[in-house]
Amino acid sequence: MELETKPAPGATDDAEGPSLAVRARGVIKSFGAGDTKIIVLKGIDLDVR
Repeated sequence: MELETKPAPGATDDAEGPSLAVRARGVIKSFGAGDTKIIVLKGIDLDVR
């Protein structure tokens, strides 16, 4: 299966630009505790424009 991605119209390569709505860095999410703890996200970076 091939996947092709294209930038949205008006998008720039500069994630620091004024159109950046949300930036999250190093996101970690886990469920449970102790021996039953499950890490579902570890070190995820996300930019939303």
